[in-house]
Amino acid sequence: MALTILVVDDQLALAEVLANILEYHGYAVLIAEDGQQALDVVKSNEIDLIISDYMMPRLDGMALYHRLSADQRTSSIPMIMMSALPGDLRDLPVHAILKKPFQIDELVESVTKALEKIEH
Repeated sequence: MALTILVVDDQLALAEVLANILEYHGYAVLIAEDGQQALDVVKSNEIDLIISDYMMPRLDGMALYHRLSADQRTSSIPMIMMSALPGDLRDLPVHAILKKPFQIDELVESVTKALEKIEH
């Protein structure tokens, strides 16, 4: 059974490109357009990894992280944050940071590392 990744980005075209890349690498992928929609998706699906944009309307990536980490059912889901923001984001409490624009191999490597301990 394929591992399921949730891609969260308000730029739907980017989310679809990421989904295509991840599906090519054998993952099942769901898409949400903001953090609030992501919470709804997580409630009704078993998610193995979340890749989220940092800045989004309604509920941004950090607010999504805090909501998920506060819930015992979702607190263990690894999260990768994407951001075009300048500056050092290494202190964010997520598994990895992908600075936009990033290369496909950076994405795949980050996903592989985040999921390497998950067994199905």
